[in-house]
Amino acid sequence: MKRAQLVFLLATLVGCLIPCPNVRSASSGSVSDAPTTEPSSTLRNLDTDVSNYADRAAPLLPSTLSDQQETVLGAPDVALLPTKTVATTAPAVPTTQPTTMGAPPAAESKNEWIIAPLPNHNPEFGWGIVGRAAYIFSLDPNDKISPPSTIGLGGYYSENHTWFAGLFGRFFIDEDRYRVIAGLMHAEVNYNFSGVGTAAGESGNSIPLSQQMNGGMGECLFRIAPGFYLGPKYVGANVHISVDTSDLNSPMGIPANEVNTTMSGLGVHAQWDTRDSVFYPRKGYLADVEADFHDPAIGDSFAYQVYQASYNQYVGLSERQVLAFRIMGRFESGDVPFYALSQFGRGSDLRGYKFGQYQDKQMFAGQVEYRLEITRRLGAVAFAGVGEVANSIGEMTFEDLLPAGGIGVRYVLAEKNHVAIRFDYAWGRNGSQYYLTVGEAF
Repeated sequence: MKRAQLVFLLATLVGCLIPCPNVRSASSGSVSDAPTTEPSSTLRNLDTDVSNYADRAAPLLPSTLSDQQETVLGAPDVALLPTKTVATTAPAVPTTQPTTMGAPPAAESKNEWIIAPLPNHNPEFGWGIVGRAAYIFSLDPNDKISPPSTIGLGGYYSENHTWFAGLFGRFFIDEDRYRVIAGLMHAEVNYNFSGVGTAAGESGNSIPLSQQMNGGMGECLFRIAPGFYLGPKYVGANVHISVDTSDLNSPMGIPANEVNTTMSGLGVHAQWDTRDSVFYPRKGYLADVEADFHDPAIGDSFAYQVYQASYNQYVGLSERQVLAFRIMGRFESGDVPFYALSQFGRGSDLRGYKFGQYQDKQMFAGQVEYRLEITRRLGAVAFAGVGEVANSIGEMTFEDLLPAGGIGVRYVLAEKNHVAIRFDYAWGRNGSQYYLTVGEAF
């Protein structure tokens, strides 16, 4: 590790990219043209990092965060300028005399500010606004392989008074041999808790909860082979739950030992990435596996385990058409507190369902999405999927599947990296929902 200073901070939600003028440096190089035999992008965007953190400190932040690849604060598309010979009209010189060469022009810097404000809509939290300010930079100007690192801060506020603020960062070190993420955050999330299991989600009963959370996370991945990364991770948070007893429409209650708790989990994360882009993949795949272990011995209020695996595949049908597939499973065992249960609505797996409605220890979902670029900036999608929650793997009989489907429109904000505003209208078993955010669903 050439630079081991890696504290960084996490943010939520997506934003629209408004780059400020680049900071130029004669010593900085380029990522895009650097020669390498490895797949270019295991680089995951910051919303992925936020979402992964939220999955452990549930009930998650707004679903402007997808479970895998949503909005991006990506690297500016710069190229290393070539060295050129200075033209001259002087007469030919003897072969023993060296030819005069011009000095190479300065390489364009990877450094860039990004400011990202954007209106947002989530089925559970209503309308809101998200914002982020971030600085993209090179840790080592002589490193021509590592993607740019990012540090910044972000926030969110919605009409149901859910809000979030956090510091975040992601660092790529020593020619992309190490990838480090870290973050600190505070969140106050207001939502309706429907109970545990499919039957509870369809009962129509719920209780309004307010969850306050202060926490942080850190992860360091080591490159084991081209495109393959493996490493440890940690997540911790203090969680406080309060119940609005003035508006209860269900006799359900929250266990007393789950009202004021501490979350502390150690885990391992493995990732294999062959995508041609982290922003808008047209081919390749992303396989992701995580295991987290919570126990009083490491400071958690409960003893339980969380295992999560996902696989995304991208198939280019033509220059303007892509077929994307995703399958995921999240499996928990032990004494899992209600706020850490697997649930739909926390990301973009199975759009069409509210946050906090369907949750249990086990969950799986599969979906397919057709993506069409109509013009240079305008696009459309159609998607469908199914999923299920259950208390145990043996209870997943596929007889109580939750269907989902919908259509969407895309408007490209950043053409170089194909980052778009995403508007999706989705149908589920209990009705329809719509989403406004930035970045593809997966």
